[in-house]
Amino acid sequence: MNILENIFSFIYKSEKADAMHDRITLFNLIKLNYLNDVAKNLSKENNFIQYKKKNIDIRTVPKAKGQLRKIQLANLALLLELDKVCKANGFRYWLDFGNAIGAIRHKGFIPWDDDIDVGMLREDYNKLIQAFEKTSQDSQIFAGYYRHKQQCFIKIQHKDNPNLFVDVFPYDLYEKKLTLEKKKEKNKLIINLRNYIARNYNKNSTNEEHLKWIHNLQNEKILKNGSEKEDQHPDIFWGLDYPHPYSTWFFDYETFFPLKNIEYEGYQLPVINKLDTYLNSLFGDFMSYPSLKDMKHKHSMFAKMTENELEVLDFLANSISKNEERYVK
Repeated sequence: MNILENIFSFIYKSEKADAMHDRITLFNLIKLNYLNDVAKNLSKENNFIQYKKKNIDIRTVPKAKGQLRKIQLANLALLLELDKVCKANGFRYWLDFGNAIGAIRHKGFIPWDDDIDVGMLREDYNKLIQAFEKTSQDSQIFAGYYRHKQQCFIKIQHKDNPNLFVDVFPYDLYEKKLTLEKKKEKNKLIINLRNYIARNYNKNSTNEEHLKWIHNLQNEKILKNGSEKEDQHPDIFWGLDYPHPYSTWFFDYETFFPLKNIEYEGYQLPVINKLDTYLNSLFGDFMSYPSLKDMKHKHSMFAKMTENELEVLDFLANSISKNEERYVK
């Protein structure tokens, strides 16, 4: 039992309200100091901000160390399992957001990042959970819906360590190619609908009920399904169940397809066709340092893992770092 668990058990031995309040206040202060110490130690281990302050070429920033690097590699192991399932079922996916930036800039993870985001067209996305159940070669790795408030999307996870994951986001095909002005109109409509969903979602609904509600709204207000077989390929846009902060929603089909491979941590993995165009539209100059806020560790970096979770972390990370035969498409 660690120090925080000892303190927590001590708190609830008290029967008096005043004593309880004092002990909870003490606990919160100790917990805050403890987490601050953890953060300081991890920051010393991976002090990437010094490179920004010294204006050193961002492409030369070294890879992460310690637990952050283990988390990166363990998540990469989950991604490679997703890759195998997609290959077995003829699904297309691609590295997205920070991982796409990392592929261009660092040939792998952004050094201070710890998660993986990928995109898929809706047709394949809707089949992914069932496909994982049938074709995954590791019974401990699974695909399932993750729900946080109005957000509901697929994550690839390990059954014995919830701190590790790959986020999978759906893209939809519109009925046709839109003019720039029409794209702007649809962007405004989608933003309004997202705000409506945030205000009116039923927190007690099941994932199935929640997604059905969102998809009905999308089908009624936005979506007229397009087809890749048409002479003039339709535009691509993010579905309403896609939790992202960006104002741009519609993209040219040719920006995404055909997919191409790129080096990522020594593996050849898929990215979209016009990657520079896409990333510039979202992030601007992605070859420069981001803000200090965006260089801080996120997601699982400060997670207090159990002994069993740490064993899973080590096992998955070692499965990548010790793999001498590189995974090539």
